[in-house]
Amino acid sequence: MIRLPRSLAKLVLYLSLLLIFVFLVLARPPIVFYALPLVPIALAALLYEFVGGTLVAMAAMAGVAVLIALDADAGRRATFLREVWPILGMYLAVGPVVGWLAARERERERRLVSAARRLHVVQEIAQTINTSLDLEQILQTIIAETRRLIPFEHAAVVLRERDSLRVVAVSQGLRQPTKLMGWLFPLAETAAGWTVQHRRPWIGGPDRVAQYPDTRLLCPQKGTCLVVPLQFQRDAIGAFMLGGKSLAQPSEADLDNLTQITSQMATAIEHARLFAAERQRSQHIVAISDACREIAASLDLKRTLKLVMDKAVETLPMDAGALFQFDAATQAYQVAVSHNLSPDHVARITFAFEEGVPGWVVKHRQPLIIPDASRDKRVHPYVVEDGVRAVLAAPLIAHERVLGVLNLYCKIQTNAFDDEAMGLAEVFAAQAAVALENARLVDELRRAAAELEARVEQRTRQLRETQAQVIRAEKLAVVGRLAASVAHEVNNPLQAIALQLQLIGDEGLTGTASRRLAIVREELDRIAGIVQRLLDFQRPTLGERKPHQLSALLDDVLALSNKQLQQHGITVVREEGTDLAPILVAGNRLKQVLLNLILNAIEAMPDGGRLRIRSWQVNGMVAVTFSDTGSGMASEVMEHLFEPFFSTKTNGTGLGLAVSHEIVTQHGGSLEAGNGPDGGAIFTIKLPVCEWEGEFEHLH
Repeated sequence: MIRLPRSLAKLVLYLSLLLIFVFLVLARPPIVFYALPLVPIALAALLYEFVGGTLVAMAAMAGVAVLIALDADAGRRATFLREVWPILGMYLAVGPVVGWLAARERERERRLVSAARRLHVVQEIAQTINTSLDLEQILQTIIAETRRLIPFEHAAVVLRERDSLRVVAVSQGLRQPTKLMGWLFPLAETAAGWTVQHRRPWIGGPDRVAQYPDTRLLCPQKGTCLVVPLQFQRDAIGAFMLGGKSLAQPSEADLDNLTQITSQMATAIEHARLFAAERQRSQHIVAISDACREIAASLDLKRTLKLVMDKAVETLPMDAGALFQFDAATQAYQVAVSHNLSPDHVARITFAFEEGVPGWVVKHRQPLIIPDASRDKRVHPYVVEDGVRAVLAAPLIAHERVLGVLNLYCKIQTNAFDDEAMGLAEVFAAQAAVALENARLVDELRRAAAELEARVEQRTRQLRETQAQVIRAEKLAVVGRLAASVAHEVNNPLQAIALQLQLIGDEGLTGTASRRLAIVREELDRIAGIVQRLLDFQRPTLGERKPHQLSALLDDVLALSNKQLQQHGITVVREEGTDLAPILVAGNRLKQVLLNLILNAIEAMPDGGRLRIRSWQVNGMVAVTFSDTGSGMASEVMEHLFEPFFSTKTNGTGLGLAVSHEIVTQHGGSLEAGNGPDGGAIFTIKLPVCEWEGEFEHLH
């Protein structure tokens, strides 16, 4: 239906009434025409609300009655009761009808206006929800739009967090709104908490407002406070609080409007929460991906373990943690790396196989959340003592093999981990496990390569030593045969010369001839000694072997060389091991070796020095070292040190060390030479202990 504006409708009504009355006064029509003013009055009632329609109808009736009374012709043309009173009765009936029509139209228009305003508010809220995902902006828009429907001074939105309510939005009318943001109220003993628990609106005047802490804070002025639950599906997720002096007792229509608004508000909050959660999850996933990419770049196992813990702290909701690995040697789970735990506790946190949190996670191959660490016996007591209140454990699985268990700890509160945190921990653990497995394989490969390299080096060294021994043996054999031949050829003339010298000596020479003969005999004995050593080198004989104590043999040799040691200013320092086992040796031959090494040390220290003799027993061998403080030996000298006829001495024969080496070798031992860290030469003899040690206890 086409509606005229209210001002135009009134103007048309007044003009039409005026024209009709002018017509009646001037024309003096029949009585029936005096009902004409009813037409615009009825039209005004039908077309548009007209306040005071009943009064206008009554005023028109009075005016018609006056016209009729003043019109003498009208009285003559009709009987008064028969024609006038029906017309006046019509006016009397039209008045209430017009008033009722006007009241009904006014109520209908009010409803339409209210519905239009509500629809507009709902559209604005819906548009805000559809165009923005900022929860604070959405809530502020809803508060502003709600004020257009219901007058209030203060408003706040609180959301439920377990057993408490947190303020997430406040209107600008409150004092210090920034301080109110984030405040926590207990769910119990608060008006908002009652609304959330019962899912029903709460309304109270100044007396009731003063009884609750949330209404006192959010409705500081004396007035009414209205709390409406924010209901999403079947759960109340929070409350919408309104307050102020202008807030009157809400009508049923107001409550309906608020119900629709809070329903959209709850939906917007949940959508914003989901979006924030997904955005945060995406950020966590990206951070985890970046962290695991950095972890994967490390191929060192220890560094990878440390990176796993460091990146877990950066990307996962935790303030402490530990990574457990199974130690095959101890058959227990031990902490490989930790964060924000006491070092003393970390060293003691161990679990036997299939025990504790690591054992449960490995056995079931799935993550575990422990809301309250102090009430779960699977949590190690030292972890609880360190202040941990909640635990989240995730297995590190790669190629169907459990590499360890990543434990996330929270020291702030219980119930700190949820399914979202578990999902993030699983994603991180899966990628970290692959990196750890790669690092472990590379570490094993490196160790295998190092072991193989060591074996190759050892084998190469053994081959070189064997080759050197073979070459040396061949040289010794050749030299030995040559020495034997020379000694045999020289020995016969020497015997003849010695016999003739003896005969000459028997003739009784005196003076210069006798002295010269003595010199010849001395040099001849020297030649004979060289020949004998050549023969000994060719076919050395050890003689009978008997059990001997090394210390006793050293005592005898030092007694023989003591005078020479003193003459050269050499101090002997002996360090003897305790309970040295006997050795089965030819005593005189070993004494020859020991004496030779002592004499070499004396010659290496012409200006005096210190000779350190140290003996000990290890791995079934008795060892003795001779360390001097001389100038040491050059590397090229040590390469040929035990070769026959090699000597650095002016008058040396080069057979002493060669014969000594051969004697020690025939005893099943070894003779080695080298230089000390502070200079000076070191000779080491190693001889096997006597196999019948028990039969020679009397030697100790």
